[in-house]
Amino acid sequence: MVHCLLTPIVIGFGAAGLLGEWLASEWIHKVMLVPVVLLAILSLPRSYKKHQNHWPLMLGVIGISIMVSALLGPESLETWITLGGGAVLITAHLWNRNLSLRFLPPQSG
Repeated sequence: MVHCLLTPIVIGFGAAGLLGEWLASEWIHKVMLVPVVLLAILSLPRSYKKHQNHWPLMLGVIGISIMVSALLGPESLETWITLGGGAVLITAHLWNRNLSLRFLPPQSG
């Protein structure tokens, strides 16, 4: 999501050149999707085991699916679809985090 918001800013301020072309290239979208998917795969199921609420996990799967589908849809809508999927995934992570914090083991001290 940061990438999608940063690209027009970098290009708009003229600091673009090679950096702007690199950020706007198609392959960078695929490369940046990899860590997003990996982080979701690592964090959402692990937290589910802690709090047993399946909704953040389901929302995360929907967010990732939307983001992946953006690569398959029309290029004119790719940014908007990706931003929507990113917002859904961020919501899932925040919900997951809040639930996980409720189920932290008590601190000894």
